[in-house]
Amino acid sequence: MQKFVKKIDDARNESELLELFEFAKKSSFISYRVDPKKLKAVEFEKLSFAEQKQLLREIIDKNNLYVNYSDIE
Repeated sequence: MQKFVKKIDDARNESELLELFEFAKKSSFISYRVDPKKLKAVEFEKLSFAEQKQLLREIIDKNNLYVNYSDIE
């Protein structure tokens, strides 16, 4: 999950973000509040580069960014 966030931050162009967008739609770490079927690449491509990055950051489930306390060891 953290690697995905880093890839978003390191993306240099819209095609890299589109690849991440397609991967996110199929992944298990997308937020439960987001319906992947409603995410359309055509609409994503209409956004500016900064807006695409922001959207990708918002659709991931932030709970997956952290390790549970009981799992630390």
